Amino acid sequence: MQGELLRIWQRTGKTVVFITHGIEEAVYLGQRVVVMTSRPGRIKQVVPIAFDSRTATDDLRSSTEFARYRHEIWSLLHDEVARAQQLEKEAVSV
Repeated sequence: MQGELLRIWQRTGKTVVFITHGIEEAVYLGQRVVVMTSRPGRIKQVVPIAFDSRTATDDLRSSTEFARYRHEIWSLLHDEVARAQQLEKEAVSV
């Protein structure tokens, strides 16, 4: 499915807004990944994703660039997960 979406995007050149909870999927498909905050949902950071090529023969997921992008986005999300868990603990103890 991801390969087909990339093929359509490359063929048409149309803008695609794709919403996912998968970090790997966002890095693989995106040119920009928008990381949002937890409650309220606001834009925390936009991470530009710049790969030289995105052909079916490229093994992007094994590249060091892919790992770096994944780690950067995970770090941004990790803070939000910790913050949301703390808010839940505080709400339960009230």
